[in-house]
Amino acid sequence: MSLPFTLQFHHHWHSPPRLLEQHHERVPERLEAALLYTGSLTGYLERLWQQPVVVHLQRQYIQATLDDDERLWSGYPPLDCAVGVLSRVAWLQVAGQERLVAASQLSLAGLPESLRGEIENGQRPLGALFLEQAAEVARDHLQLALARAPELAQRLGEPSEQLFWCRRSLFRAGEARARIIEVFLTGF
Repeated sequence: MSLPFTLQFHHHWHSPPRLLEQHHERVPERLEAALLYTGSLTGYLERLWQQPVVVHLQRQYIQATLDDDERLWSGYPPLDCAVGVLSRVAWLQVAGQERLVAASQLSLAGLPESLRGEIENGQRPLGALFLEQAAEVARDHLQLALARAPELAQRLGEPSEQLFWCRRSLFRAGEARARIIEVFLTGF
């Protein structure tokens, strides 16, 4: 799984307090709260903007092994690949505006068939699907980074040197496990 653009790290992955402290004066309160949120980001965004999150799936596929991108996953625990991994890249839109892009790898081990079908349908955020199953949603190993993404900046009409806040985490919902990278778009 890889993002549809290249991240050029300005600051590599750090614990949130360390990186946010260095950039505190330039991080809007709303963005900082979202970067630190450890529950379902989908639910958080819907409460924040009082509107549903709309998913635009760019690509999704099942793979037998993890194709780790060292820049993205260095130092992270692997997922159980015994049954396969669902990799997907999705753009999340709230209130008529793209707010972030998320790339995830979801272990299919232990995932109920009904939920797997809903996830493979690809039209709804992972967090919303798990919350509907009454699964406890949490994140571990939360880390932040600042990166340039010239292709993304161009798509958004931003200067190529624009910095984007990124976060990566291990997402847990009941027995399900996923690794997720989220890139927060300008104007978040």
